[in-house]
Amino acid sequence: MSSELLACPFCRELYRDEQLVVCPHCDVPLKPLRDLPPSYEIREAEALEWERTAPADRKLPWNYWSRGRGLLLVLSVLGFAAAFAPWIVMTKPENMTLTALQLARTKGMWFGGSMVGWFVAMPLVWTRRTITKLRGARIAVTMFAALPVGQILILALNAPTTQLIPVSYTWGWGFYLSAAVGLLALPFALRLGGSVDDLPADLGKELVPDAKAESSDGQTLH
Repeated sequence: MSSELLACPFCRELYRDEQLVVCPHCDVPLKPLRDLPPSYEIREAEALEWERTAPADRKLPWNYWSRGRGLLLVLSVLGFAAAFAPWIVMTKPENMTLTALQLARTKGMWFGGSMVGWFVAMPLVWTRRTITKLRGARIAVTMFAALPVGQILILALNAPTTQLIPVSYTWGWGFYLSAAVGLLALPFALRLGGSVDDLPADLGKELVPDAKAESSDGQTLH
């Protein structure tokens, strides 16, 4: 036997009697309580709480892309993908194409540092949904953005050479993509979240239910 509560969409009276189909007071069809939107009182309380919260601490929607959040998410995905692209294209002593992932497997996990950094940066930026939290992630994201740049410089300055076996190679497009992504991400990581002095007064308003009084539009009342 189901114990689901039924409620009147208009007066919000609760009923347990499964035989009831309409509200005896409003003559409005009853609906499961879980299917009803928040009541006027709840929406009004949420709106009041939103007004009391500083703009920098208000929760933002998942698809908030401003103040560097969206761009850094895209760059993190590109930086992570670059680890699977060609970094070194070798022609001597044998034909071989190496990605950052392959370098990490054969030469040490240090070569996969940029991949790990971007992998951590993606959820780090994605889960920060207030300006305060975005600003708090600046140092970490900046370090992750600087990691591939430093890695690229060290690789370029310590190119593989040997006097015994001739070595011929070129840098692959993944190598240049990783460097470009890191350089582009650095200034945005340093300013992630932006300033708190120019925040719009209605920041995060789309997440607050409209606290308008409920009406009986479309309902037949007796």
